[in-house]
Amino acid sequence: KVEYFSSGGSMWVSGSVEDAKPLARMLKSSDGRSAMVPNYHLRLASGQMRYDVGLDEIRLPLQPGEAVEVLDGTWKPARIHRLGSADPTKHGYIVEVEDGDAPASRVSARQLRCRFPAGDE
Repeated sequence: KVEYFSSGGSMWVSGSVEDAKPLARMLKSSDGRSAMVPNYHLRLASGQMRYDVGLDEIRLPLQPGEAVEVLDGTWKPARIHRLGSADPTKHGYIVEVEDGDAPASRVSARQLRCRFPAGDE
């Protein structure tokens, strides 16, 4: 199971990797170097297919305890408290902001991004 960022809808949607063997494409960087970049075929929860999806468009579903940043005017450090439903891309995640006294609140998946604090695994 993965979450796919739909640029057309500007939101994260649930899906799964349909083809476990990634397709690769060659990309050239601005300095002229080439690299193989994997692409995947995804089946969205709606049943629609997305082909040649790059790693920059997918993420694993966020898990309780995971470090994230939440967009609330500015990006603030937070942790996933719990899932808001079986499909948090539709109903949001319950998060706790780390630098505040506010209780855990429901946040849209598009207001969250992964955070990698030093010392976390």
